[in-house]
Amino acid sequence: MTDQHNRSGQFDQLNLGLENVPPLNNPALPRDTSRHDQLTADQEYARQLQQEENRIRQQTQRQLGPDDSQGHRIIKRLNVTICEAKLKKSYTLIPGVQRMDPYARCRVGHAVYSTHTHTNGDKNPIWDKQILATLPVGVTEFFVEIFDEHAFTEDKRIGWAVVQLTEDILKHKKTVTKWFPLTGELGDKAEGEVKLVINMQEFRENVIVRGGALDPNDLSGPMGNLPPAVNISRADVKQLREMFPGLDDETVRSVLVSQGGSKEAAITALLEMQ
Repeated sequence: MTDQHNRSGQFDQLNLGLENVPPLNNPALPRDTSRHDQLTADQEYARQLQQEENRIRQQTQRQLGPDDSQGHRIIKRLNVTICEAKLKKSYTLIPGVQRMDPYARCRVGHAVYSTHTHTNGDKNPIWDKQILATLPVGVTEFFVEIFDEHAFTEDKRIGWAVVQLTEDILKHKKTVTKWFPLTGELGDKAEGEVKLVINMQEFRENVIVRGGALDPNDLSGPMGNLPPAVNISRADVKQLREMFPGLDDETVRSVLVSQGGSKEAAITALLEMQ
């Protein structure tokens, strides 16, 4: 199975007094637990930590003082849809008879996201998994890995890619659809390719400046920075699918979400993808 991640490390820098908090219900799992159960446990543990962090901030947050000032910071939200992959080689014991069960992982900063496993997807897995992540300050790339899930042995890493966030994404806020080459045992960028749909949005969050610096107690956690969910109707997806018959439902839906539900903005973004 894939390696378990150090859940507590990414919270050490918060310095919010979490060391004085009673132990959380850490849903640690035995070594032979499935990857799906482990990821569910990781998400639950992160949710508990986030709730506790928010509670401590609410208790310690101070009112605006005479020497304090109010401002804002920019939060960047990265939207990535992991569509599919085309792999060069099957790593089963009997290629052509056995088939791989691939899944993909995406790492943005310290956060890790995973698709479902495409059972028997072999060399042409399809996921159409949308990921929403807060882009940390200074981060201009993210990491994608493709694994073959094994039932009784460690999952096999097939290939990986480092995806650079270009100016089209970071500065011009364009939606980019592209096949990215994968590196693996076959060589550099020789393992196949993965198709991604990428865009980014920015929004502002009010903050308080105390003594010329941001007080960590006045900042909400990264998971709290995401804007409210956008409701996309089937009728909206169907209407845009009729205009762009070459695109699937998930791609159209992800673009609608990235544009805040605005069909006009989504049409512009979809035209740029053609």
